[in-house]
Amino acid sequence: TAAVTTLDDVAAAINGSANLSASIDASGALTITPNAGIRFAFSNDSANFLPAIGANSFFTGIDAATIAVNNDIILDPGLISSRYSLDLLNAGDNRAALDFAALRTAQVMSNGSATLGEFFESSIVQIGIEARTNFDNLAVQRAFVNDVDRRRIEVHGVNLDEEVTSLIVFQRAFEAAARVVIVTDRMLETLINIVR
Repeated sequence: TAAVTTLDDVAAAINGSANLSASIDASGALTITPNAGIRFAFSNDSANFLPAIGANSFFTGIDAATIAVNNDIILDPGLISSRYSLDLLNAGDNRAALDFAALRTAQVMSNGSATLGEFFESSIVQIGIEARTNFDNLAVQRAFVNDVDRRRIEVHGVNLDEEVTSLIVFQRAFEAAARVVIVTDRMLETLINIVR
């Protein structure tokens, strides 16, 4: 039972058998030893106990970054079962191995229209297309941001010294124009008074 049964419980259950003995070493590894003249094998592991303890598993690792083929299988590919028979002591045939090898050319991906290799290749191409599209979109967005930033600086990036100087020039021009109007007004007033 998950999160309830311990490795010590498993060892105790095995030790209750007349033909096997089990022990747990200091590193926490379970060792099962048959009595003389006895052979044993695991089959029909519906509880997934063997993969849980790391026995008879095809892969090692805990995620996509650490997955690897079990080193025992790399060293001895003969450990891979090649038969469909559930009786591990039965030599069986190689139909399972042939079916496994046929997966390379079987169209099992994309609703039965692609092999594993074709699906992998199309996935790589799709990732490349999406990456290029995202890169192009990023370039457009950066250009847009740079343009908006440049325009913002043009509007708000005012040099106060230049603006004060321009203001003083405009003020002096206004004062000069006002004096011309005042002088002209006085001259007209004087002319009107003379004519009377």
